[in-house]
Amino acid sequence: MVIPEGFQRESRGVAFCKQRDDRLRKKEETERIMLKFDIPQRLDATNAKQTEDHLVRLIQMEKPDLLVCDFSATEYISSAGLRVMLVVAKKMKQAGATLELEGMIKTVADIFRMAGMHTILNIRG
Repeated sequence: MVIPEGFQRESRGVAFCKQRDDRLRKKEETERIMLKFDIPQRLDATNAKQTEDHLVRLIQMEKPDLLVCDFSATEYISSAGLRVMLVVAKKMKQAGATLELEGMIKTVADIFRMAGMHTILNIRG
């Protein structure tokens, strides 16, 4: 995974990253937090609610500036899974944060495109 500019890996690994942001030039130190979440092999009605609850809880507890959802293991996503991504995107936008989706195989990316979600979500690669 490429770590975005302004972030760096902590010794705890990819899932939780922080860095002091010197560019803000404030007296207090600020931290920018990036979370990475691995989307399951199938994101459908059987696990959509559980995945949504987990992601929303992460957003509320950790308050990330950037949430990266890694779809590299995902082979299938249903409309229930697409809804999860819309809910998460809305929560991130309300928090003034960024959601990025990465690592999609062609068939999963095609589902996002056919649903028109590529125009409202930040999909990389």
